[in-house]
Amino acid sequence: MIERVDIENGKIYEVRNFPTVKEQSDFWYMANECEYSYGQQSDSLMSQRQGRMVHRIDVNVFVRTEFWNKIEKYVNCPIGLSDAYINYADSSTLTFPHCDNRENEMSILLCLNQDWHRNWGGYTSFFSGVADNNIIKTVVPEPGKAIFFNGSIYHVALPPNNIAEYPRFMLALKLLWLEPKKEIK
Repeated sequence: MIERVDIENGKIYEVRNFPTVKEQSDFWYMANECEYSYGQQSDSLMSQRQGRMVHRIDVNVFVRTEFWNKIEKYVNCPIGLSDAYINYADSSTLTFPHCDNRENEMSILLCLNQDWHRNWGGYTSFFSGVADNNIIKTVVPEPGKAIFFNGSIYHVALPPNNIAEYPRFMLALKLLWLEPKKEIK
């Protein structure tokens, strides 16, 4: 179970085999069959655009899926969904460290690939601060692995290297806390 207080305090959860086999297969086919476009914006501190391809998913449709119900049950706090998309990255993809939000909201990344080897690269690295080079965690994009984290943590999705047999597909979900933070008395 994911605790809001842990996310707000910067804990990064890695959950292996989060989707069912069928969900993983459905996501894989969707990632390979949908259309992608450039345009993922950098955050307001960056002077350059990310050079990655994305496929936007209608959040009103996504929140009616069984997979969303699973996420709601896994998080120990009422949540909403503000954004959903698939990132497509190959060895030519240009990415920069960024944060997803500044409000301590939660983000989820889900590796959609059905096969991945660590020597293909494509890791997600998390930094201890905005301009800090200190990496606090690096995650290999293993098939079916979900990463739950505070979206205000600066991170970078490294592109796969040129020996990767497939592009790297990641489902990115940006969540909202639906109840106010409890005041400590």
